[in-house]
Order: sequence, then C-alpha cells, then structure tokens
Amino acid sequence: MAATFVSGATAADGANYTPGGGADLLLAWMATGYAAVTNTASAQTYNSVSMTERVDQTTNLTGSGDPVGMLADLVAPSAGSNVIDLTWSAALTNETGYAMTISGVDQTTPLASSGGATYAVDNSPAFTIDAPTNSCVVYFRHHAASLGGGTPAWTAPTGFTQRFANTLIATPAFREVRVYTRDVTTALTSHSLSATTTGTAMGGIHGYAVYNEAVAAGGSILPFITKYYRGLN
Repeated sequence: MAATFVSGATAADGANYTPGGGADLLLAWMATGYAAVTNTASAQTYNSVSMTERVDQTTNLTGSGDPVGMLADLVAPSAGSNVIDLTWSAALTNETGYAMTISGVDQTTPLASSGGATYAVDNSPAFTIDAPTNSCVVYFRHHAASLGGGTPAWTAPTGFTQRFANTLIATPAFREVRVYTRDVTTALTSHSLSATTTGTAMGGIHGYAVYNEAVAAGGSILPFITKYYRGLN
C-alpha cells in the first residue's frame, strides 16, 4: 500500500485538527513562527497523545524575526476533531502551522529518513535525499528575504505539490513559509530537494521527512502451495 497524502489544514499550536480517512494513517504537523530570540519546540501532542519530533530548527537572523520550525508525526491518530499542541521555548509572533494526513504508512516503522538545517544567504538551500518507491515526502521551508529585493517568488521542488503558504511578515523584511508533499511512485536516489526563491535572501530554516509505505497484509502463498503438492506425492 503506497503512502499517499490525503488532506491537510492550517493548524497552529492549540488548534483543532480532524484527520482525513483511510487505512494506516499518519498525522504529520509542521508548526512555525518567529521570535526576538532563537527558539525550540517540545512536547508535541495530538489529543494528549505524544507525537514524535523529526525536525526542530531555529536560526538567528538580523533584526528580531528569528524563524523557528518543527515537524512531528503520530501514527494512528484519533478520529474526529482534537487539539494539536506543543510547547515553544519562547513566545512566537505570527505563529502558524499545517497538519496533514497521510494514508498507507507503515505503523511500526513510519520514518524512512528526516533532516533539518539552517541556511544563510541562499535562495536554493537543498537536501540530498533517498526516498523509496511508494513513500511520501513532506518538505517545509521558512525563508527570510530583505524588502529591497522585492516580494520573493517560489518554485516548488521538482515533482512536489504545494500544500500550504503563508507570508508571516512583509515589512521591514519578508518571512514566508511553504509546505510541500510528494507521493513517490518511482524511488528517488540522491535527489536534490529544494524549493527555490527569488529576491535578496537573508537566511532561514527548512526540513523534511520521508514516510514508508505500509507493509502489505498477509504474505506469499508459495510455501503453502509447495507443502500442498508435496503432500500429494
């Protein structure tokens, strides 16, 4: 069963989120904002059940808008509308986030790989990733650009779909965030993962997670057939 994006919705800390339907579900949550100091996330929960943090990044930029962003997940999330929550080490400004449901995810070993990083003056920071066939990749980026460079324009990573976009601040400098996903139909090997921007880059953070497909139910019937025919001889 392939890991497949089902649905998503804006969900900041303390919001309610309702997972989509399907089998072998996983809830992935990206939360972000900026503060006057660098920041970290902890104690992520959904319906009071602990989530697993995969990415937690923050960077100190010129001015008071230091981006922070995290990505966490939970297999088999509770159905219905429930609170999604976390603790920031410092109060954020323009806090936001995006929660998404992915179906067909391995409930025992959901994660294939993940990573996070900060970057400085770069409009195309990139990860090199491997993603198995039938996996699902989630990528987010919180980018800062100076006002003098014009409004940044974004280009989605190759083969990815933009799921969420938010301009947190437009003056005196831009702080913008995007979330992308890709249902991988053919394995990616040493793939360059990057959402490019225009304008005068000031820096930012980004991160990703690759989720494994669920193991097919049952197994091969060949041993049974072999045993059956041996019994006839």
